[in-house]
Amino acid sequence: MQNYRTPLIYTYTRLKGAIILEFIIAGTLVLSFILGVIQLILIYTAYLELEQATFEAARTGSVTNAQKPAMLNSFARNIIELYASGSNPTDIANALVEAQAAVRLPLLAQTAGITHSAGVKLDILNPTREAFADWGALNTANKRQIENTWQNLNSGEIGATSQVSLEDANILKIQITYGYPLQVPLINRFIANTMMWLSPENILYYTNLRLPLVTTATIHMQSHPIEDGNVSLDWFENN
Repeated sequence: MQNYRTPLIYTYTRLKGAIILEFIIAGTLVLSFILGVIQLILIYTAYLELEQATFEAARTGSVTNAQKPAMLNSFARNIIELYASGSNPTDIANALVEAQAAVRLPLLAQTAGITHSAGVKLDILNPTREAFADWGALNTANKRQIENTWQNLNSGEIGATSQVSLEDANILKIQITYGYPLQVPLINRFIANTMMWLSPENILYYTNLRLPLVTTATIHMQSHPIEDGNVSLDWFENN
C-alpha cells in the first residue's frame, strides 16, 4: 500500500512557510502605511501651527519696523505647543525656553536640557533691498527707513530699481523655514533618505531627520520699515 503521508506533510510545510512569508510582507506594508499616515498627520498639524505662528510674527513686524528680533520672538511664543508636554505653568515655561532655543540657536546646536535647534531661518521678502534704495532714507540710527505715513499723497510712481511703488514697499512679506523633527520610527528615515535625493540643498536637515517646513505671511506695515537683512531681487532667481 502506497504511503501518501510524507508528501502531504511536505506540502503542508511548504504552504505554511509561504503563508508566514506572505504575512510578514503584508504586515510590513500595512505597518509602514500606518506609520506613514501618522507621520503625515503630525507634519500637517505642525505646518498649520507654524503657519499661524508665521502670521503672528508678521503682525508683530508690522508694528515694530519689520525687525527680525521682534518677529522671531513672536514666532517662538506661538510655537510653544510643539514643545509643551503639559498645560501647567512650569510646562509652558519650559516649552517657551525650548522654542526660543529652537529659533535662535544654529541648526542642530544643543545646550543642556534643550533639544536640538530647528534651524529656523527668517527671510524678509518685501520690502527688498532695492525698495530701500528707491524709497529709503537714513534715519537717526543711520539705517535706511521707508516712510509709512502719507502714502495716499504719493503719485503712484514706480521705483527705478525695485519696480514697486511706495505703497507696495510698505507691504511686509516674510518667509520662515523651520526644521520639523521626523519622530515616527522607520518611516522617518525613509522620508529623510527620499528627500535627500529630491532636495539635496537641504541635506543637513535630512541627515538629522528633520523636514524643512516653509511658511509665508503678508501684511500691511503699520510702522516705518527699517532695513534688517532684507533679501534682494536676485534672491528670487535662486530660490
